[in-house]
Amino acid sequence: MVRASLPDFNSLSYLSFCISAPLFLLSQRWLYSCQNISGKRPVVTLGLEEGMVLDCMCPWNGSLSMVSWTKGEDRQPIAVFHPDLGVSFPHQYRERVEFLRRSPLDGSIALSNVTHQDIGLYHCSVQTFPQGPWSRSIQVEDLGKSHSSAFVGFSAELFTIFRNGIMQKWLKAKSI
Repeated sequence: MVRASLPDFNSLSYLSFCISAPLFLLSQRWLYSCQNISGKRPVVTLGLEEGMVLDCMCPWNGSLSMVSWTKGEDRQPIAVFHPDLGVSFPHQYRERVEFLRRSPLDGSIALSNVTHQDIGLYHCSVQTFPQGPWSRSIQVEDLGKSHSSAFVGFSAELFTIFRNGIMQKWLKAKSI
């Protein structure tokens, strides 16, 4: 008699279980969870501005265990929220970061007193029960800059702005 059994989680990673054993995924919720962990999410780009909001809204229902924000490839801690223990911030972010908490699974933050040092890649991780983690990456760039160039008999200025979630670029050229 052949018996079907679930994989041993000590020998298989959760990711490989999600990819190689779809028959064991009995509910859409589990399937959605596996797709979010195994798939690469696009990085959202946001323009540097005072009071900017870094959105991190978990798309499913559940119980929030913790939210953490990090910055850069080395994932330096920015902020942590725990429903029972409160918030924790490194010194340089203590008076500048606020958790918005617009809904039970909202890990979004607002950043004030921004400087060019706030440009970079941010990572949000929302830990939930029973579905597990959900994450998002946000690239903060200085999108309001203009770049000038001059050539013999010609000058050009490239403008980049960020409006309503859309990056717009235009070139202003003139003869000199």
